[in-house]
Amino acid sequence: MYEYRQIIIQMRLGYKDREIARAGLAGRKKCKDIRTISEFQGWLNPNGKIPSDSELQLVFNKNKNKTMQSSAAPHHEVIGPLVESGHKSTTIYRHLVSKHNYTGSYTAIQTYIYKNFKEQRATTTPLTFIAGESAQVDFGQGPLIYNPDTGKKQKTWFFIMVLSYSRHMYAELVWHQDVASWIGCHARAFNFFNGIPKKVIIDNAKCAVNKASNTDPVLQKSYYDFASDLGFAVSACAPRDPQKKGRVEAGVKYIKSAFFPLREFEDITDANEQLKQWVLGDAGNRKHGTTGKSPLNEFIDFEQSMLLPLPKVMPEVATWKPVKVYKDCHIRYEKNLYSVPYQHVGESLWIKALKPLLKYIKIMN
Repeated sequence: MYEYRQIIIQMRLGYKDREIARAGLAGRKKCKDIRTISEFQGWLNPNGKIPSDSELQLVFNKNKNKTMQSSAAPHHEVIGPLVESGHKSTTIYRHLVSKHNYTGSYTAIQTYIYKNFKEQRATTTPLTFIAGESAQVDFGQGPLIYNPDTGKKQKTWFFIMVLSYSRHMYAELVWHQDVASWIGCHARAFNFFNGIPKKVIIDNAKCAVNKASNTDPVLQKSYYDFASDLGFAVSACAPRDPQKKGRVEAGVKYIKSAFFPLREFEDITDANEQLKQWVLGDAGNRKHGTTGKSPLNEFIDFEQSMLLPLPKVMPEVATWKPVKVYKDCHIRYEKNLYSVPYQHVGESLWIKALKPLLKYIKIMN
């Protein structure tokens, strides 16, 4: 359902089937099938509600057998031995076209092999992006900084979001790599850019992904809800495949080598103020090694206007956690007890806690 949801979100944002297929989410035939079903269901209306997982499962399971079969499936017996012999997906695709009258797409073959035969692809392809299309995000280890709450120096981490087209960045030092910090940094980055990229490319950090997968990653629920509320797609890199977010990997190295050395920070507030001024100054106005242009100028001139608009009110940061109801009709969250109706005794529930004030806790089956 994650895959279908991400494809539908990208279709709502105006992406064509060819563009979605090129990103590796699904083949063009499958995208066409999903688009047909989504149009019939009214899911592609940008002002309409994004379907829930249960709605997606109900509709797509009903249509799976007749519309969702890969165009490569009828050639399974041919593909298998070729993969075992070490042939690459491009070679197999050409063979099927010339010898077996295959009429589907190369992406369908590539996806089918990856899902069914776990082909290891050793080659890479340079990625190109249009303005406003995507951003890449990551955490990097920061310096030790004095924390007045503990009275001693403490390890920090820095969040970085790099816009894939202009290379303009947002960066922020935080104390933790938890879910609340991850989502909060996203919200502040979007406010900094005064807009939202259509897609955010991430790795498999625990604060973002519960289950890493080549084909069907499971996002952390709080992050999943946040992305859905703001209307941007999330693209999680396959395990051990960091090349797809090379821009932010380079940004992490750049901050470590160009910003942190020989600087002193009174506290984390002072460090973040210095970091912001550096991003808007030295980093933003440098001649980028790949593009040969100023990231800040490229952002202002071309990319900012292509970002999705900010909502009037940013969604509250929430943390989801599974809990069990004890015999005394209570659940435990962060060393605190909360009462629940006795009918739930013995059940496993989810709680949704709003940060930072924990205004309320919502209990869900």
